[in-house]
Parts: sequence; structure tokens; C-alpha cells
Amino acid sequence: AISAALEAGYRHLDTASFYGSEGAIGEVLKDAFEAGTVTREQVFVTSKLWCTDIYPEAVLPAIHKSLRTLGLEYLDLYLMHWPLRIKEGANFHKLKDHECLPVDIQGTWQVME
Repeated sequence: AISAALEAGYRHLDTASFYGSEGAIGEVLKDAFEAGTVTREQVFVTSKLWCTDIYPEAVLPAIHKSLRTLGLEYLDLYLMHWPLRIKEGANFHKLKDHECLPVDIQGTWQVME
């Protein structure tokens, strides 16, 4: 589907580590770059920092993991997926109060810049 979208003219890809699709998107982008369908500069790639990583010390490891998985040197846009921090392993769809952690939005954002 992503390959067909690129061939049809789509140029913005929105993903996130939480979606589990970065590896597949990375493979399609690699093939598209090699085939000359698009260049890296022609594609706008957005990814997102997941809620377990919304604290300053986790930002760089998380973005580097996304970049490796996507096979890219940079992202065009990197966002906080949701402005809340949760414990590792928490079920996002059934969060309990004790699974929500204090959030340093400003500190996290400063590292993201």
C-alpha cells in the first residue's frame, strides 16, 4: 500500500514506534529510493515518541531507534504521541492511575528540538 501511495504521488508518511510499522515503511522507502520513485528529499516522514519514553533521558535513544528501524538519517517531524508518560508494559487502552507517571513536557520537548 505504501509503495502504491508513493507511486500515486503521496509524499507524507505518518508513523510511530507504537504502530509497529516503521520497519515495513523503511523497507518500502529503501526500495523506492533505489528505484528512483522518490528521493529522500521528496518525502516528508513524521514519527512519534511513545508514552513510555516521554522523559528527557529517553528521547535520543527512542529517536535513534526509529531512525535505524526506518533506515533514515533524519525525520522531518518528531512529535510526542500523547502528552502523558506511562510505565513500560502498561496497557495504553486500559490504563490504571498507578501506571501514569509524572511528565516533564518542557524537558522532553527541549531534548526533541
